[in-house]
Amino acid sequence: MPYLGVKLLPNYQKHDAASLYQTPIYTKLRAIITYCVRFRKTVILVTVAALVMSAAVMAILVDKQFFPSSDRPEVLVSVYLPQGSSIKTTDATVQKLESALSELPEVKSLSSYIGAGAPRFFISANPEQPDPSFAKIIAIGDDAAGRDRIMAALKQRIANGEFPEARIRVTSLLFGPPVVWPVSFRVVGPDVDEGVPDADNSKRPLNPEFPLNFPRYQGASILLARENFGCGSSREHAPWALVDYGFRAVIAPSFADIFRSNCFKNGLLPIELDEAVVEQLFRAMYEQDGFRLKIDLSEQRIEGFGSESLRFDVDEFRKDCLLKGLDDIGITLQRESAIRQFEETHRHQFPWVFDVVEI
Repeated sequence: MPYLGVKLLPNYQKHDAASLYQTPIYTKLRAIITYCVRFRKTVILVTVAALVMSAAVMAILVDKQFFPSSDRPEVLVSVYLPQGSSIKTTDATVQKLESALSELPEVKSLSSYIGAGAPRFFISANPEQPDPSFAKIIAIGDDAAGRDRIMAALKQRIANGEFPEARIRVTSLLFGPPVVWPVSFRVVGPDVDEGVPDADNSKRPLNPEFPLNFPRYQGASILLARENFGCGSSREHAPWALVDYGFRAVIAPSFADIFRSNCFKNGLLPIELDEAVVEQLFRAMYEQDGFRLKIDLSEQRIEGFGSESLRFDVDEFRKDCLLKGLDDIGITLQRESAIRQFEETHRHQFPWVFDVVEI
């Protein structure tokens, strides 16, 4: 309102146009400008010197990062296993990391999140989406110095190769947007065996350094493998390739979930044994020429390794399907008579569904 405007505005005294520029502020500003114009060379030199000095201070004293690191005591450990890894395998790696962190006196508490990221407890934290091959560990130290010691100790153990099954990133909290990987690069080398599209692959030369091409392994039907075998295989092509090669069973400490399911659907038996037992089988295979194993699926045992047979577990339904050579279609065809009876009943009850309409 005009009345409020009058009350809010200062009560200026009547003045002429020139009197505004004779106030103390304008007088001092005029003196500074006059000095800069009169001694312009000196002003330019001082300006350049200040610019050089600020650049030197920026290069020496200021940290080279846009957002500074936080002094919070949390240590973030991101665990990345190969895509397709089972959550059981991820849990095993997390337990190893928890054991390593528990030995450090600086660690006050530990929280582990398997199969997804941690809840958003910090504004710049970005929770990871659900993924059975991912885990997040949050270790809390006494202070920023303790946090740094935890990070240094864990990074050293990672560099020593104690966790080769996973990519592990150890970081602290940052101010600003989160960065998953600061630097990403790809290493590309020459292809030792270049294939030609639509060519006859039977004429391609075999790689003599590939273990399955060794003469001693020709005709093998049992494949020994390492932990989390089959990870990254989300389709049935991997079991197809193994079956086409001649394998009937795979022995490993653990399997990727999808690969394991696809093995049973395609007549391939995945056998899960303790990691130490699998390591002994590998050692015996390397040391004994002509090493042989025999798998008795009906009795669920493996013979040929020492005086005692090795027992293994398998689902009874899967076992029955393998013994009878049944896949999903074969299981369905076992009820062929019931299916035909249903179709006939359905046709009798709803004949209009099956009538041919002539137009």
